[in-house]
Amino acid sequence: MTEQDTPPPLASVDALETLLGEPLTGRGRDRAAAVLDGVSAEVRAVAGRAWITDPPPLAVSIVLRATERAIRNPQQLTTERVGDYSRGFDTGTVPAGVWLTDGETAAIARLVDVGGIVSVATVRDVDVSDHEWS
Repeated sequence: MTEQDTPPPLASVDALETLLGEPLTGRGRDRAAAVLDGVSAEVRAVAGRAWITDPPPLAVSIVLRATERAIRNPQQLTTERVGDYSRGFDTGTVPAGVWLTDGETAAIARLVDVGGIVSVATVRDVDVSDHEWS
């Protein structure tokens, strides 16, 4: 893969169709593929990992859930009433476009956490300057 290539999405359109419970065709399928690419890029950026092959199942699940949100509710509708019709959109707390929830971001962080492995420098209290080495 060259620097200009985009890595494949972490989840497939077929998997998204299964989650949505409906087939995607034509422009809907093209849009789903584009959203999967965007969400995959977001997950990779948060994780700091490329995951070109065999991404962790949790990463795939997060990509699918975030893509489902973008497909089912692209305008971020939060409230809707029927009597005396009213609609409400979340314009303050959720960024426009592709986004991950705080919980999803935290789950990715836990997924890539190496568990506290560190290197500790040590100094021995032994003077070896008078010793002859053969």
